[in-house]
Amino acid sequence: MPTAPRPCRGCQASIVLVQTPAGRWLPCEAEVLEVWVVPEPDLEYLRRDGVPVPTTRLTLVTEDGKLTTGRRADRLTPFAVRVEGREPHWARCPKAEVFRQ
Repeated sequence: MPTAPRPCRGCQASIVLVQTPAGRWLPCEAEVLEVWVVPEPDLEYLRRDGVPVPTTRLTLVTEDGKLTTGRRADRLTPFAVRVEGREPHWARCPKAEVFRQ
């Protein structure tokens, strides 16, 4: 479960912390997204079949802390799955480099 929203120490945006299965806390955007994603392993099937591959890469953190990486798609794209999660804050924070370990 994510923590209550708090301001980012770098840019003051509203973020929440989500605990990963490994026990680490990952800063994420407060907004929950519901999007269709083609998972990375399935992209090769699209290329092989000549289907246009979605271009926008997206990483989402689910409520249980697992990361899902893929390409943003629509529900009609082959292999697309609906994912509900939060975008990691490092994807948007202008001061993310300050906090990298």
